[in-house]
Amino acid sequence: MPSRWAVLAWINFALAVAAVLKFFPILVSLTHGLTLTSEQRAAGLAEDRVWALDLISDTPYLLMVWALAALWLRRQTGSACLLPWRNPKDQRLSSRESLGVNSPTGICREKLMESQLVTLAALIAFGGGIFHGVVGGRIYMGHVRASDLMPLTQSLSLVSWHMFTIFLLVSGATLVCVAMKPDLALLSYPVLVGNALGGALFLLLGAMGHARLFKLPGLYLMLLTALLGWQGVS
Repeated sequence: MPSRWAVLAWINFALAVAAVLKFFPILVSLTHGLTLTSEQRAAGLAEDRVWALDLISDTPYLLMVWALAALWLRRQTGSACLLPWRNPKDQRLSSRESLGVNSPTGICREKLMESQLVTLAALIAFGGGIFHGVVGGRIYMGHVRASDLMPLTQSLSLVSWHMFTIFLLVSGATLVCVAMKPDLALLSYPVLVGNALGGALFLLLGAMGHARLFKLPGLYLMLLTALLGWQGVS
């Protein structure tokens, strides 16, 4: 692999590591509980929680850049180079072996599926679903309960919020199954189309006067899941 692509692969790997490290402060903050007591707030833990949430708020943008760089590397070298210390040829070979393409009984798809990309799409969907359901749900319902909405409206709002959580978790579970058994790739298409349409809805509503939607991570999580998953199964 030419040196310029090797450098890009290492930079992209560092970007992925940075995305993971950004979550450490919020994990430490959550060890004090999802809801902080008045004593904890007085000790400054509330400010730490706000800082930790702000630190991860741009993670979807970072992941979007990382995914685009990985796809560009795949186009130029034949491998996404997710592990830059490995030779791209070895990574393609290991992917073929993991998919059973070279096995005696493997009448697998003639076209190689990048199982790593499908797995990453699944992890993004799973991580988004867990964060959306636990942390995001707490924050969202705190705002809803502080509003003047009727109790029934608050309950329906909670259901609507967690329907999206369920969709993300189902997306992750489906893509994990596809990554483990490529013959089930057809199952991923409804999930990928759903994520792509969800991301398109965010973009459409954002362009129609709801610009704050562009700052929500759901837009980028759904587009990343659709993009990586599609590249993996196509």
